[in-house]
Formats: sequence, structure tokens, C-alpha cells
Amino acid sequence: MKKATAVALCTLSLSLEIPSYGQELPTLSGKIGLEHADVPESSASAYDRVYAKAALDGTIPFRVGRSQREIIYGLGFRGWVTRSTPPLDPEQITPGKNIVAEAQTESEFALEKAILEYNRRRWKFRIGQQELALGEVLGPSVIDLANARDYRQADQFLKSTDRISQLMALMEYKRRRFGFQLFVSPLPEAMKLPKALGDLPIQSQEMVKDPEYGFRYNYLWKGLELKFYALHHQNRNPILVPELTDAGLSLLALQRYEDSFANTFSYAWDYIVLRGELIRTLAKKLDPLDLTPDQTDQAVLALDYTSESQLLLVGQLQSIAPYHCTALPGCSEHQVWGGAQLQKPLFDDLFLVNAFLYRRLDQNTVFQKFDLTWNMTETLQVKGSYESYDGFVKDGLAFLDVQDRYLVDANIVF
Repeated sequence: MKKATAVALCTLSLSLEIPSYGQELPTLSGKIGLEHADVPESSASAYDRVYAKAALDGTIPFRVGRSQREIIYGLGFRGWVTRSTPPLDPEQITPGKNIVAEAQTESEFALEKAILEYNRRRWKFRIGQQELALGEVLGPSVIDLANARDYRQADQFLKSTDRISQLMALMEYKRRRFGFQLFVSPLPEAMKLPKALGDLPIQSQEMVKDPEYGFRYNYLWKGLELKFYALHHQNRNPILVPELTDAGLSLLALQRYEDSFANTFSYAWDYIVLRGELIRTLAKKLDPLDLTPDQTDQAVLALDYTSESQLLLVGQLQSIAPYHCTALPGCSEHQVWGGAQLQKPLFDDLFLVNAFLYRRLDQNTVFQKFDLTWNMTETLQVKGSYESYDGFVKDGLAFLDVQDRYLVDANIVF
């Protein structure tokens, strides 16, 4: 076992909303951040990153006869520049000599959102580049499968922001007790993987782009809400197999399509909400090297309690498929995790405290997070966060290192 690393992160975020004076004006928001990662004793790269986001949201009014209607639009971009220093090969390290690895610079600019949405009574229609969040529990969801994933960061296990936006058309219908949702993605995006896992480079196959689609039906009955899902999608977890090439040993990332059938439920009484997710995934393999299971079952059970003083307590238990399913050492067929969350506003909502602990029950692996939000004024909010993932890397083969992360952000609204 090799213990890994520590990561420090500092972010400054600014958000600007333009007020309307007599007419509806678009909302402009932006975010800029600085990130530093220090990764001693790890096979990962140390890096410094500057990233930015910008979004414009608004409405376009129009008339149909005497009726006034509107179309909602949204446009968003993101980009970053990273300067990374790869780890030194142990054979390059010589006592008494200061050898510095050559730094590398990478950048990316992408369209994050470009949508048009029309709402008419109980109907919603939305088309464009977008993300779609699925699932019922407050913590990590096993049903959040509508978008491809970005695995290039080491902290993506409990993040929802690692979705990759993709072209999608969505239709939704809602009534008081039931509703349904239908979506289709004709040109799905491929997942994004790091260049290497440990000392082994990762090679990706040419992607087969079949349409992805999904359907959800929900029903509410006496406090019990049931949702049923049927989804056709690419694999959302990497499938990596060893491959020996002329350049040496590497990892080959395989692709396959999957059919997932899921059910979620939530039942509320007084201050308590019981939530759950069940999903069965059937694989449609495209490569004979794919030796992962043809069928995977996963489940999540969570209990939320909110007191009269707005104290929120959450307990969660998960039985999930491996974070990255591979034929490599250390990949078990299932993992069992337990989690707990506490959230409490203080001093008349001047502060908000949030603490989260998530532990793998069959290993000494722990994720913990602590947030403190300070609502300084009606227009200025400052938030500080600490995140820690404490575990071990087996044979250097894992996406997740031991790490500590620190984050500070500020949001301002005009």
C-alpha cells in the first residue's frame, strides 16, 4: 500500500445579476477561480489552474393572439488554463542533485450551456446543450446517468459538477399526482479520462455514437412519491483493461452501451423523509476484452430529519458498483458505503454550517467535508470549505488519492 497526497484549493467566485427597470433584462453571472494542487508522494501531477465561467440567462416575450408568452434562454461558457508538473521517475532522482520536472501547460474552452425552453401550463420543452440531474437522494446518486462524466480531476467521487453537457431534447409533463419526462441525446459526448493512471498511460478507442435516451414516470400517493426510469446510455464508469503495445504496458479504455431500469421513492411524514434508489443495469458489450459483469445491481437508502430549528440530519447507506470497473488489482464487484450529513443555520441565518462524512464500510476509506457559509449582507456571501479523502492506493492503480482540499469563494449579487 502506498499512501498518496494532499491537495490545496483556493477559489474566488463572483456572480453579477443585472436588475430590471421597467422591463425584463437578462441575468449575467460569472465565476473566476484559482486552484493549486500539491501532490507529494503521489504518481499524480502537481498543478496550478486558472478557470472561469460566464452565463447569460433571460426570456424572449412573444404574443399568440391576445396571450403573452415567453421563451427562456440560457448561454454559458467555461474555460481553464492549467500548468502542471508531472512526477519524477524514481530512476531520475539522484541524491545531492535538484532535478525539476518540466512543466506542461494545457487549456480548454467549452460551451457549457445553450438552451431554449418553453413552458405551457403543465408542459415543458427544452432543447440544446445541457446537463440533466437524475436521482432522489441528497448525497451521491446511482441513477444520475443522463450525461457523460469527466474523470480528469481526482476529486470527482462526490461531485455533481463533473457532468459533461451534451446536446439534448427534453419534454416534461406534470400534474398534481403524476407526470412523466422524456429526453433524447442524438450526439452523446464521450467521457473524459486522465492521460495516465499511475505510471500507465490510458488509450481510448474511437467512440461509437449511438443516440442515448431515457424515460421517467412519477406518481404521488399520500406522501409517497414513486419514480420509474428506463435509460439507454453509454457506460458512465471507466472500463480499463491492460494492453501490451510496442511502447510498453498501457491501459485501454473500452466503451459499451447499457440499459438501466430504476425505481426511486421518497416518503415524508412530519419532519422525516425516507428516500431510496434501486437500479439494475444490463450491459451491451462492444469489445471481447470487456470482462466486466453483464448485470449490475445498485441501491441507496437515506433518511432525512429536519427539526423546527432547521437542523438537517441525513443518514445514507449505499451498495454500489466499483467507481472504476477494471480488470486491474483492487477492483471489487461491489462496495458498501455509509454516510452522514449535518446542516444548521446559525444566528438568524447569518451563518450556515454543513458537515458531511462518507465511509466505505469494508475498508478504512473516509471522505469528509465541512462548509461554513457567511451571509455578510443581502448581496454578499462568503463560503469556506474543507474536504479530505483518506484512503490508500493499491499498486498505484486508482483515480482517487489521499487528499486535503481547502476552498474559499465569494458570491455577490447586484
